[in-house]
Amino acid sequence: MGLLRRDRRLQRYLVCESISAIGSWATLIALWGAAGYRFDAGAAGVTLIGLGWSMPALVLGPVVGAVIDRIGPRRVLVASQAVALLTSLSMTLAGSFATLVVLGFVNGCCSAFAHPAMAALPPRIVDPVDVASVNALVRLTHSLAIVVGPALGGAAIATVGVDGAFLVDAATYLVGIVGVVQLGRREDRAGQRTADAGPRPSMWRDAGDGLRLARANPMVRRLIGLNAAVGVLYGSAIVLEPLYVRTVLHEPASTFALLQSVFGVTLLGTGLLAVRHAERLARVRHVALSVIASGAFAIVYLGSRSVVVAFIGVACWGVATAFIGAPVATLLQRATPPQAHGRIMALDRSVDAAMKMLATVVAGILSGVAGVRVAALVLASVTVIVGLAGLVRRVEGGAGTPEPVVRARITL
Repeated sequence: MGLLRRDRRLQRYLVCESISAIGSWATLIALWGAAGYRFDAGAAGVTLIGLGWSMPALVLGPVVGAVIDRIGPRRVLVASQAVALLTSLSMTLAGSFATLVVLGFVNGCCSAFAHPAMAALPPRIVDPVDVASVNALVRLTHSLAIVVGPALGGAAIATVGVDGAFLVDAATYLVGIVGVVQLGRREDRAGQRTADAGPRPSMWRDAGDGLRLARANPMVRRLIGLNAAVGVLYGSAIVLEPLYVRTVLHEPASTFALLQSVFGVTLLGTGLLAVRHAERLARVRHVALSVIASGAFAIVYLGSRSVVVAFIGVACWGVATAFIGAPVATLLQRATPPQAHGRIMALDRSVDAAMKMLATVVAGILSGVAGVRVAALVLASVTVIVGLAGLVRRVEGGAGTPEPVVRARITL
């Protein structure tokens, strides 16, 4: 925390990260609100909005990373936030559901660029020894956004209507732009050497280099796989949690909301502990153990018929999950050259999005065929198995793994 108090660039970065994450969640809530209340969209329409908003992260990953590494994450952030601001303003004028879907897709594209760009910034704004702590602080802001973003979007809809909610979203993007611009630019000597290495290759060549780098590096492959296993849990929970509360626990929607609050509170609280011990937690074996615990507690949560056990399970699930995101980001950054961070972070997010979507579909099918508890057991067991594989096959020394040449220059 001492670093946070004395480093103004870091303070600006975390403010930008917080507001960007909160704005993204608030925009999604406002989109769902507009679809449901203005255009009377049913379940299919709301699903279409969600898919249109989240699909770009899956489809555009390699290209997004190449753009970030080519022109710098700071420029990408400013551009994506500016387009997101204009999109939010345009949503107030959307005269049809089809227009809203298109604008939601554009906003999702902005998010697909903004999140990896933000994740690529820590090594560029702090010293290497502080990267683990900064990544832990970033994950803390993400956890805060999960709680605050939907609440902000819902409160805006309730008080000033859907159009007012979109204006609030636009304001968050404007604040984010100002903060990113104030970060300034710091030259990197390694980046200067890369810049002088010769003519710049094509964008597609850059994207391909990023994929080859990930494939050739065991540390990167293992970390992306472990993170994807957590994505399986999140994707399946979208379907299974509300069904579990209604059909297994036979509890009202208020119980579901309270369970989500417990998860968010434990995630936030444990995130503070993760910041304190960030460097010590940045080990593949610790990530693998946390993934195993996350899957195991999800089984306890969604496999029980007891409300009390469900609350204990979801609280422990939040605790275990808090120890995954920041160490993964730190280890990915340390296992790859700085000029490839955009591509690696974008690839990680793309794989995560793919696993979430796949798990959502599989959870829906399995719960219909075998029941909610069996579906939860099967999907959470996949997470546990992947975690065990990551624990058995040790790759702590990934920094020395041979890597293909990465041609993009590094800029801020």
